Amino acid sequence: MNSSNKLNDEIFSGKESADYLFHYTDRIEHLVNIMNDYFLPFFSMESIEKLNIPQLSNHLAFPMVCFCDIPIERHEIHKINFGDYGIGMKKEWGIKKHLTPVVYYDAESYTASVVRGLIRLESQFDPKLKDDVRGTYLKYVSLLMMMYKPYKGEHFIKKESKFSTDPRTFYDEREWRYFPTKEGPKLYLEMDEYKNEGILKKMNVEIQENNRIDFEVNDIEYLFLKNEDEIEPFLSQMRPRYSEEEIDLIRKKIHPFKSSI
Repeated sequence: MNSSNKLNDEIFSGKESADYLFHYTDRIEHLVNIMNDYFLPFFSMESIEKLNIPQLSNHLAFPMVCFCDIPIERHEIHKINFGDYGIGMKKEWGIKKHLTPVVYYDAESYTASVVRGLIRLESQFDPKLKDDVRGTYLKYVSLLMMMYKPYKGEHFIKKESKFSTDPRTFYDEREWRYFPTKEGPKLYLEMDEYKNEGILKKMNVEIQENNRIDFEVNDIEYLFLKNEDEIEPFLSQMRPRYSEEEIDLIRKKIHPFKSSI
């Protein structure tokens, strides 16, 4: 079955989830970087206000790479929020690379209360408990929080460096995330650190150093561009990295949005 037939099957499958994991971006240069340097985690600002944890700020940035698990016929709305350029990876690749679906919660749910309970528990630890044990416990709580996403809430507008007041239903995104398996110096940034370009750049570089998510050309199922005029310039930037045989395979995976859906 060729890639175009697979695309049509995805569109008309009627399934609630896809067989692939999709990552979107608003610039073709970002897609080129993924193809040449693989996926790299970046610190992403999140609202944890609905977890209602007094000991923590309402807004924290966690290192991650995000994907969606939604059928292609629903991508038009998704790309309005995230960009026109996309890459679709086989789901078995994502599972092998330890990607995981996020846990959606409501502020009043037991799911949220579990994290609050774990934070409260730490305050009850014996003061004589070794710092490395306490630190390990808090590290795992932080990792757990990275997997949490409110069912509905405010989203961060990076270009404006602020949160939107217009709530978004995050559950519709069916998000999967990759979290760094080899830790950097910090697992999250406060808002003032995130807004400091020097600190943010330094922390992104450090977390990316040993945490790129590699792939083979055969792990890719789809590449989405805006139009056909972008195909050859896009491929020309692949040539230092890939053989001509691989370039031909990549070409077959490209679907200009305007003519594909």
